[in-house]
Amino acid sequence: MMITDRKSTIVWSIGATSGSNVSFAQLLDDGNLVLKQDDINTQRYAWQSFDHPTDTLLPGMKLGLDRITGLSRNITSWKTETDPSEGEYYLVNTDINLYIYSRSGKIWRGAQWDAINLRSKGLVYSKLNNSQEVSFSFQASEQPTIFVLSPLGKDQLLTWQPDSRQWDTVWEEPGDTCATYGQCGANGICDVRSTPICQCLHGFVPKNLDKWASTDWRNGCIRKTELDCRNRTDGFVPISGVKLPDSPITFSGRDLSLDECMLMCRNNCSCTAYAMYPGQFGCMIWMTDWLFDVQKDGFQKDLYIRTAYADLGMHIPRNL
Repeated sequence: MMITDRKSTIVWSIGATSGSNVSFAQLLDDGNLVLKQDDINTQRYAWQSFDHPTDTLLPGMKLGLDRITGLSRNITSWKTETDPSEGEYYLVNTDINLYIYSRSGKIWRGAQWDAINLRSKGLVYSKLNNSQEVSFSFQASEQPTIFVLSPLGKDQLLTWQPDSRQWDTVWEEPGDTCATYGQCGANGICDVRSTPICQCLHGFVPKNLDKWASTDWRNGCIRKTELDCRNRTDGFVPISGVKLPDSPITFSGRDLSLDECMLMCRNNCSCTAYAMYPGQFGCMIWMTDWLFDVQKDGFQKDLYIRTAYADLGMHIPRNL
């Protein structure tokens, strides 16, 4: 389907649609433009605009992957506030997180879905991860509400104010310096209330002391003492109230306790940390030498970091 001007120049096109010729185009009450083939009353669409979001997520629109068709619904920013051509940033929904990417890589990561706290903004949201789809969608219970990815790479929650007749920003991410992805490098932790904002996680020291002292934290931190998993002298140090690191392995299908999660990590020498996320992801473990994008302030999860015996301090378990 396409729209042309009087000179037959194509000004808009959706490309090919499967099946027979389209007979009806209909703009639904939720803003979804749909194309139907034979019956205007059918709920089966040859094409729908909700499958092809631009820079805006409307209530009822899904963000994520359709595992049946392979369709990936992402949001892409405008180039500028007045130029709707494709911009530099895009918002992606995965089975674990929301991410904002630029053309050079990740610039923001959600906090396993609870830090956004959408319910406090008058929203009801759905997060699905099953054999058919990975999706995020929302409904607004009060005034009209939308998500927009700005040309500057900000994921913004906007609500319509009828008195001023304009959209007001009620929430946006990245919201502060620590929200920038990987601000403190590998094995660092960011806290906007601290000076400096970056510290090394327990058992780690700056990889490059000179750069770290000059507030260049990109090289991150390395272990003070190598682990000794095979002799079972390592322990775990808890860090409370954090945004959990990127790239965990989850065991949502298994009803594991905190102790069982710890044993799963302890018995695997490649496991460097574990955490519990009751009700959604369950036991989570990290199988990398780096813990990336950890953040303090406003988060409620506890992270248990594998630590060499010499660096355990007061956290030495009784069984060691």
